[in-house]
Amino acid sequence: MGLRELLRKFFKASGAVSGPVINRSVVVFSGLFSYTKDEKYTIQKRDKHFKVKCNYSDIIRNQYYPVFRKFILNDCSDDYLQIVNENTYLLKINNEKVIVDDVRLSFFDDTIGLGIYSFKIRFDQQTSFGDTIQLLRDLRRFQSVVFMGNTKMSVLEFIENNILRCEDNPSTNIKCRINKSSNTYNYSGDKLKTFIAIEVEKFPSGYSHEEALYEIGTLTDYSTSKSKVGLNSPASSYFESIVSKRISVFQNWSGLALFDSFVLIGEKDYMKEDQTISMICESYFKIFLFNIYVKFYLFKTNSDLEEKGNKFSKEQLYSFLQKYDLKHISYNFLPNLIHVKIREAMEIDLELNAVRSKIEMLDGLRQERFSRKLNGFLIGISVLTIISVLNDLPDVFNDLLGRKPDNLRLWGLIIISLIFICFLVNFRKKK
Repeated sequence: MGLRELLRKFFKASGAVSGPVINRSVVVFSGLFSYTKDEKYTIQKRDKHFKVKCNYSDIIRNQYYPVFRKFILNDCSDDYLQIVNENTYLLKINNEKVIVDDVRLSFFDDTIGLGIYSFKIRFDQQTSFGDTIQLLRDLRRFQSVVFMGNTKMSVLEFIENNILRCEDNPSTNIKCRINKSSNTYNYSGDKLKTFIAIEVEKFPSGYSHEEALYEIGTLTDYSTSKSKVGLNSPASSYFESIVSKRISVFQNWSGLALFDSFVLIGEKDYMKEDQTISMICESYFKIFLFNIYVKFYLFKTNSDLEEKGNKFSKEQLYSFLQKYDLKHISYNFLPNLIHVKIREAMEIDLELNAVRSKIEMLDGLRQERFSRKLNGFLIGISVLTIISVLNDLPDVFNDLLGRKPDNLRLWGLIIISLIFICFLVNFRKKK
């Protein structure tokens, strides 16, 4: 054991400055994966993989509108399917043991093939507030090194080889992908999304709820957000702009929604009841998960529209919006508030407006190209008609007047040439 590890163990044991004591916590990492219908079908046949059942279905039915309720209850197989992997995995990172369980795969629209995996993590031993932040920061990076038994691997390799493996055989090549060869890699980056709910005993003197929200939400080192310690400490204006978005409704907890994370921090006994923890996981986390999908579907669509020949249409967008563009999801104010705050943090409306604008622009370009082709076709028909008329005109004159005018066909060709020149000049001006 190195000196650094000995010092860390010493300070942990001696109760040195380590932040608030964490009584209870829920930590869920999430990310995007791409899949095919065959992979979705195959992975459901794996051992210990089952369709998720909601534990508090009656409460959910009383709280949520039917249009959103189906995603929580997992009872709309055509639009959404969530399966749970009941295996438990033991990892080691930075000499700390981490338990990975409650692994879930969420499948949305099969025609798109964009899904979300998620898994909870627990620490084998209680860790300090500061160490928890450091461990979470390392675990969310795809390239961080972990050990499963004696096998060394990256976090990305662990996810692909265990969570996204479609068959029980560890050597199978049938896996849903999230690496650089995957369609989702450029849309999700190299870090996992985080959903964190914690209950603390109390806040140390001089350390505020806002600091805790910021540091857990951004996984910034403990007690550095206001103290200006280190190069990564935020500017005061940035810190204030972030914490000004906090969700503060009741005295015993507050939350913060950011672009790639959601944090909820409660004070003593907030998460004492199992029902509270279940509602956090099955209600608030599902809202977070739902909005991740909406955000990255729109982002993927916006990016794909750049590709030449993309056939995405208004009808496809409107079909998606009917299911997923929900402004209100609940009969109660709190789920609606959390939903709105997450949408704002992920800038979903901005992404939606960008997609709409691009579709309108592409539709305009397609219409312009069609109009040009149609105009060219009509001009061609007109020219052929004029040629036919001019060709028959001498015979008409001969029938009516008893003679054919001189050079009539020549003058006709001159007129046609002038019309053609005018058309070319007008076409160049439009270009």
